[in-house]
Amino acid sequence: MSFFENLGNKISETVNSAGGKSKSTLRAGKLRGELRTLQAEREKLMITLGEGYFDARGCAEKLEPLNLICERIDALDGKIKSIAAEIDRINGIIRCPVCNATVPSNSRFCPNCGAKIPEIAPEEPEKPEDSQEFCASCGAVREGGRFCSKCGKPFDASPEQKEPAAERPTVEINWPKPDDPSDGSIV
Repeated sequence: MSFFENLGNKISETVNSAGGKSKSTLRAGKLRGELRTLQAEREKLMITLGEGYFDARGCAEKLEPLNLICERIDALDGKIKSIAAEIDRINGIIRCPVCNATVPSNSRFCPNCGAKIPEIAPEEPEKPEDSQEFCASCGAVREGGRFCSKCGKPFDASPEQKEPAAERPTVEINWPKPDDPSDGSIV
């Protein structure tokens, strides 16, 4: 593999890795914002529930609307738990199912409470949708299509089907001699 092919592959890997990380970081940020919104709504409902219960003491008719608030809080708790789990997954965090403590990813038991940690199958990293692809032959950015617009090689060809990148031509520079009056200097 020539130096430029190797360099193109390294740049492509770096861009894809950075794109994937930035996309997951962006996704985690959006989820944290949604989580804060749901938690704020839950907090307001809990206050309303407490005030409503206090006002409804001894009156069964006033308790019925409070059941609707409880159902909404239960629904919010489910969403909050789901979003928190997704944020943990993006950040590579594992939590104990019993005490909710953060545990190292290679743990089989929780160091806090001793509960067994369920094994989680590793997920394949997501390929960013908007990441740039590079031609393995010449390193040019893929602009769509099945063939490279710079060297004409197919993008989906296996490595043995691809021709090695052409050697770059050498460029000879003829510098003017210091005593040559055609060097453009003003005397």
